[in-house]
Amino acid sequence: MKFLLDENANVGIISFLKSKGYGTIRVPAGFANGAVLSLAVKEGRSLITHDADFSLEAPVFDHPGILLIRIPPRDFEDIKRSLERLLSEKSAPDLLANRLFLLLKDRYEDFGFRAEEFLL
Repeated sequence: MKFLLDENANVGIISFLKSKGYGTIRVPAGFANGAVLSLAVKEGRSLITHDADFSLEAPVFDHPGILLIRIPPRDFEDIKRSLERLLSEKSAPDLLANRLFLLLKDRYEDFGFRAEEFLL
């Protein structure tokens, strides 16, 4: 699986995910949210972010998934545990596609997140 780390997320996530064998890169500085999601789609990378703006409007196109971290960036060990939990249960890209995952300290929540699913 491949991931795109938003610029607001703890940079340690990159080395953590790479150590687990996941291709992970960081968003270039200054990208607007629309450009960030477009880059994720273009490269087939699930987006990892702290930016709740990504949860406000469901994309109208297919996307590789959005992982919205709801754990403070300073709580890196909790973020790693939450990512490990999610990725142990969702171990293939198609299990993340068109979904929004809220990563919380003790669990994650999973939502269909494409306009046609979101509006039902």
